[in-house]
Amino acid sequence: LNSVASDRGVYTCVATNEAGSDTNSINVTVVAVPRVVLRQPANQTVTSPDDVEMMCNVTAKPQATILWTRNGAVLSEVIGQFSITHSVLGNCTITDVCVSLSTLYIFNATALDSGPYNCKATNEAGSSERVAYLTVNVPSVITQPPLNTTVNSGIPVVLSCTATGKPRAVINWLRNNSTLRSNNSTSNGGDTILIINSTMGDCGISDPASQCVSSSTLE
Repeated sequence: LNSVASDRGVYTCVATNEAGSDTNSINVTVVAVPRVVLRQPANQTVTSPDDVEMMCNVTAKPQATILWTRNGAVLSEVIGQFSITHSVLGNCTITDVCVSLSTLYIFNATALDSGPYNCKATNEAGSSERVAYLTVNVPSVITQPPLNTTVNSGIPVVLSCTATGKPRAVINWLRNNSTLRSNNSTSNGGDTILIINSTMGDCGISDPASQCVSSSTLE
């Protein structure tokens, strides 16, 4: 039979015959393997440098020890980076099970914080764990802007622009604040634009009115 928490208590064995009787008592304690529940939303997507809060509820008897791990490494408090709090809900000395709440805080999340996070609870009856995935998106930033360029009319012009971001940054070219759409230019995935046969009409591309705009979109 499967024991449950309500089966705990003092059990007494009584032996009797015509000559007399004898008794022996034992105390039975029923322990429960921890049950871990990640509070919603379990999986999260945030934008750097947002703060992140992950919460995990644990029910167990006796009270469980709770650890947060990432890629097999135990997370501990690091000032300005991680903070972990534990609390017991109610008085588990008189209730059937202990209910604990553990919260992991990640401050100023970056792309390096993306990945799986495990909440693991352990007591003398065993252990249990649940995993939540964190995705940290990073706004696009132009790291290498195009350079002002002067050429003679009719000479091909190559302009380059590099950007970072997560998801991958998408680069669009504007000329005088309008999307560049010309039969006289080609683009290599947005990073590089080639003006095949430059004319005076292309001058806006090489003056301060020209823009390279990057944005991150989900792939």
